[in-house]
Amino acid sequence: MMHTETAPFNGIAGAVRWGKRIFIACGSGGLKVFELNGDKAELIAHITEFPAFDIALRDGFIAIAAGKEGIVILDTDSLRPMRVFIAHFPVHSVLWSRERLIARTISTNSSNSRVL
Repeated sequence: MMHTETAPFNGIAGAVRWGKRIFIACGSGGLKVFELNGDKAELIAHITEFPAFDIALRDGFIAIAAGKEGIVILDTDSLRPMRVFIAHFPVHSVLWSRERLIARTISTNSSNSRVL
């Protein structure tokens, strides 16, 4: 599935490491997951079912800012979606704040945020 929505980011939008895995948000190009083996990184997954404009890690879960599709929560081990949160605006930024997940949009006209 190809996404053509306009994104505020080009190329790599964000990256986090969990154990031997590196998760890279690639904007409309989705999410790439690499596994580290010594001095090499092997691409083990390229998830393109949704865009990935930002990512945040907590307790073995990745929150992905997926634009118009809201927020997707993935398990870091299985890479399966655990939950999808729908927002009333395109989500371009996510942040864990204590026990809450904050979603934000980036726009030249306005800024919206929602606490989940």
